[in-house]
Amino acid sequence: MIRTSLLIDIFPVFYQSFFGLPELTDSRGQSSTIVYGTARKLLGWIKQYRPTGIYIAWDHRSPVRRQILPAYKGTRTEQKPDFYRQIQQVPEMLAAWGLPVFEVPDCEADDVLAGLVQAIPVVQPLTVLTVDYDLLQLVSPRVTVVTPNKIVRPDNFEAHFGLQAEQWLDYKVLTGDASDNIPGVPGFGKLTATRKLVQHGSLTAYQSWLSVAAKLDRADREMLNHPGRLLRNRELMRLRPPQLPVPQPPAKLFDFPAALAYCESRGLGSLVAPLYDAAALSGSR
Repeated sequence: MIRTSLLIDIFPVFYQSFFGLPELTDSRGQSSTIVYGTARKLLGWIKQYRPTGIYIAWDHRSPVRRQILPAYKGTRTEQKPDFYRQIQQVPEMLAAWGLPVFEVPDCEADDVLAGLVQAIPVVQPLTVLTVDYDLLQLVSPRVTVVTPNKIVRPDNFEAHFGLQAEQWLDYKVLTGDASDNIPGVPGFGKLTATRKLVQHGSLTAYQSWLSVAAKLDRADREMLNHPGRLLRNRELMRLRPPQLPVPQPPAKLFDFPAALAYCESRGLGSLVAPLYDAAALSGSR
């Protein structure tokens, strides 16, 4: 097994925990479903990957993208107050475990993860854990992106998506992103976008061909009719990596005594045995 560092898009874990687990209460009488679910997920990843480091990206809203498209993520549903209260407990847990959290004001987790890829020395293999396909822009010989149902590397990117990794941003520009409320170019679903990019290689080459082509199909005409949408979507969807300090390799993956004390103080007894296992596997005891 090639040892890798984990770069974690943590907010999806909060949703998975809150909506996927029964409601839990800790010894303080506080709702602890998200804390418990996040801790359990982290321990599972330590067991699965035996990483050399764990780096967590925190998410903030992006005013830059909302200035470009006011309706950006406008279809997202506001959650119950208890959801946000539980999230506020997570930094305490991560600090107790000694796991570094990277956040930048007004910067989405996607961008922070891109910044981490740039900041971590090139010799270090990296695995990005996420549910967000925008982060497939990061796939490279040193960066593997893992989603709930795919492990994506340069050598299998085409098998998964019919494209090369370097074409992914162009594909997203054409198709848009319904989950972020970003409309694509009319007529460009997955199949059409893939076919045009395979045919032309890149969006730039496709646009150059359109400027001289004698015969155009419907999708070609829609491309010519929506130059502004192409520019807007690229600005919305490209990753904007902030400059981050170079993360220092940890002496131990996590602080086992402090993590154990935290779990015991919260009454999270079912995490104690997995915590011991993770510490033994990672050399953190």
